[in-house]
Amino acid sequence: MKKSTHPTYDLSENGEFIIENYNSAKPFSSFFPGIAGKMGIPMWVFYVNRGQGICSMGIQDKDKPIMEFLPANWAYQLAPSQGFRTFIKFSGSSEPSFYEPFQNNYRDAQQNKSQRMIISPSHLVLVEDNHSLGLTFTVKYHTVPEDEYAGLIRTLHIENTAKKDISLEGLDGLPLVIPYGLNNFALKHIRRLTEAFVEVTNYNQSAPLFKGKVEPADRPEVVHIKKGNFYIGLEQYDGENRLLKPIVDPKRIFGPHTDYAYPANFIDSNIDDLYKGQVFENRLPSAMSPFQTTLKAGQTYTLTSIIGHIESRETLNGFLPTITTADYLLNKKRLSQTMIDTLTRKNLIVSEEPLLDLYTRQNFLDNVLRGGFPYTLQGKQALSVLHLYSRKHGDLERDYNDYRITPTNYSQGNGSYRDVNQNRRSDLFFNPDVKSDNLEHFYNLIQLDGFNPLVIKEIRYRALDTESVTDILMNYLPENQVNPTLSFLAESRTPGEVLEFLHQRELSLHENTDMFLGDLLAVCHKIHDTDHGEGYWSDHWAYNLDLLENYLAVYPEQLQYILFEKQSFTFHDSPYQVRARDDKYVIWDDNPMQLESVHFDDQKDAQIKERDHHANSVRTLNGEGDVYQTFLIIKLL
Repeated sequence: MKKSTHPTYDLSENGEFIIENYNSAKPFSSFFPGIAGKMGIPMWVFYVNRGQGICSMGIQDKDKPIMEFLPANWAYQLAPSQGFRTFIKFSGSSEPSFYEPFQNNYRDAQQNKSQRMIISPSHLVLVEDNHSLGLTFTVKYHTVPEDEYAGLIRTLHIENTAKKDISLEGLDGLPLVIPYGLNNFALKHIRRLTEAFVEVTNYNQSAPLFKGKVEPADRPEVVHIKKGNFYIGLEQYDGENRLLKPIVDPKRIFGPHTDYAYPANFIDSNIDDLYKGQVFENRLPSAMSPFQTTLKAGQTYTLTSIIGHIESRETLNGFLPTITTADYLLNKKRLSQTMIDTLTRKNLIVSEEPLLDLYTRQNFLDNVLRGGFPYTLQGKQALSVLHLYSRKHGDLERDYNDYRITPTNYSQGNGSYRDVNQNRRSDLFFNPDVKSDNLEHFYNLIQLDGFNPLVIKEIRYRALDTESVTDILMNYLPENQVNPTLSFLAESRTPGEVLEFLHQRELSLHENTDMFLGDLLAVCHKIHDTDHGEGYWSDHWAYNLDLLENYLAVYPEQLQYILFEKQSFTFHDSPYQVRARDDKYVIWDDNPMQLESVHFDDQKDAQIKERDHHANSVRTLNGEGDVYQTFLIIKLL
């Protein structure tokens, strides 16, 4: 009897959200946390409940994709064809039959199967039980934590649930990989042109690197690209993993079917023939691993893929012996779960209602992604607090958001003033070391006219007190590296950029990284980098009052000090100004309207750019004097 395809929803005891027959359910989009640990390189990964789930991924922002960023409605259409695919061809009959799991095709409608999606805070799992074929297909996804590259690990299990041997050939992987160097504009507007710039290298190592040959810019100088996106396919064999050489030319798989709908060549050819005549440049590539196996009753075939971004071909080949081992893959899977579990335990509650317990932890994780987690960097002499993991909500339903997740250690992201402010209101209850940092950050971004910039960027640091910074560097670095590092810190840098600079110079810190940054950042000038964005906001003033109230809830004895004695509050200075009411209110179609209310002042912009420090702080003497510092009570008034 054919099983029902009606979708159902359930929540397991351990917090997994399960959707039975997810391909038939109402479409939705979601994303992985984008947390790789303080010493990891994060990825952005989006998924939908169609096909094999993952529809878009990359590093930093939309302009550095590995799978193209797709708005939600586009992702629902293209995830089943452009996302991960698994093609199965059965041998042993005069006419080999073909099957593709995790799809919702009409030709397979009579098969007795069920498909479920299992969602957890750190993982995504897909399971198809196909009783007609006697096979169970399972796909598991998680990102790579605490490593020197950004990556997604995907594991495919094919289990024989029948009572007879099953022989099959397969292809598994991505029909479309975006080479590094193609940005979102190029993919959406000049896709055909930029396709001529791409190439596949490192193929002889069975670990292809996909990248642009040169930067696609109309200028005299040629800039060669070394960084790339990569794909590795591994199969378990006698307890070990062995590399599978993938097919990187989609035409060798799909033949004339340029929409990836039907792998005609795979069906009509043997695997050896697929390797012949591949094109390695000037064509958007694929990355699909061929395999052959005979499964006895109860046996399982396992194929694991690592898809990610790497600094160079040499770096990738140097990593291969390590990242392809079974122990490495198992450890990364465990660590990715443990990392998120440990983070959300900071908001652990135990009540009579398990749903509330699970919701509270997930809600905390969501808040961390919006506002960042206040992490204490404890040095030998001082401490600093850095908000890790923050990002603007970049979900596919809000495709207008230009999210950013820095691909560095100690990763930070961008966000809207009101969003970040809202999500940091309770920071002090989780980490009292924050003290008045948030108060100063958000109140100092308020201008003289009461408005604030829209976009908050990563916190940056700069060495203004060179004597103090030199003393710190002398404690941690070889003497001959102090001046180069000091020169590097003469410009504003993020902590991740500082560590990358030291890594490029092959410097290892004498002490642990937390300790070094704790001492260094404490003596550097902190820069609250911003962007005017799409305009001004002032309707979330209440969040600033919440910051003050929560500060006093933890430090009630500081009331007089924070309001009347701490003279370190400033006013944000910006070339954007809100026009006077006489200028911005007009009559339009017989109705009063507020139009062109914000003015860009070229003279003010030039003045700000001439400043060598505290550039966006209001000065005395018509902007030419010292930074104007005042008390919090004055800003409140």
